[in-house]
Amino acid sequence: MTGLGSLSHLQTLDLSNNRIERIEGIDNLPLKTLNLEGNQLTRIRNMHTLTQLQVLSVARNQIQSLTGLQVWSSFPLHCGVCLRLVLRHRNAKH
Repeated sequence: MTGLGSLSHLQTLDLSNNRIERIEGIDNLPLKTLNLEGNQLTRIRNMHTLTQLQVLSVARNQIQSLTGLQVWSSFPLHCGVCLRLVLRHRNAKH
């Protein structure tokens, strides 16, 4: 995904059903909601710069591991912000 870096006020991004295989090009965006449902993702990676993310939806992908989300456990939660992860219809192995 290119050309998103200049969208400094983007809070919601819906990239569902786009055959995306890798998460890239969204570094440091102020996203609160990211919908990646129905793509071809096998891993959740490169998410550590999305410090304002509250909802991540990755249902209907081929996610094999959730290890890319471990980064969030070290983030301080400000103003009661928390992450809601939507995983239904996936085959993730912990």
